[in-house]
Parts: sequence; C-alpha cells; structure tokens
Amino acid sequence: MLDRDGFERHAAGAEALLAGDPAQVAAKIVEQHRVLGRDRLLLQVDSGSLPFADVARTVELLGSDVVPAVRAALATTGTTTGAPR
Repeated sequence: MLDRDGFERHAAGAEALLAGDPAQVAAKIVEQHRVLGRDRLLLQVDSGSLPFADVARTVELLGSDVVPAVRAALATTGTTTGAPR
C-alpha cells in the first residue's frame, strides 16, 4: 500500500504507476501514449488491501471519467484508443 509521500511521487511523476484523480490519470495515459506510442493499456486495481467499495468506485471512475477524457484528448490528435465504444 502506498503511503501519502509515495502516492504524491507516483501521481506527479512520469512513472508507470497510474495514481491520482481521474484528470491526473487521464493526462498521464495521454502523455504515455504520446511518448511511447502505445495504443493499448492493461490496468490492474489492487484489490488485496482495498475494500471492495473502493475498488468498485475506482473501476466506475475509469469508465465514467478517465476513458472519455483520454478519448477526447486523443481525438484532437487524430489517434484513437482502439477500444470499442
């Protein structure tokens, strides 16, 4: 489990771990797409130490906030996520 300092480091940095609010996560995905050129992303939500409600909320935010933001950002560059709608 991340402590607060670790969370802040990962949320702000260019590391592979996606941490932060939906806008931060979406921005990081878009930036990694720009730098690495990847068009697929596999996510794992830590369910070992989190209550189910927190895991479910994270998955909901990915679908309701993060994915639409990434799609919108990539649409302005002429790229797509490759994910079905």
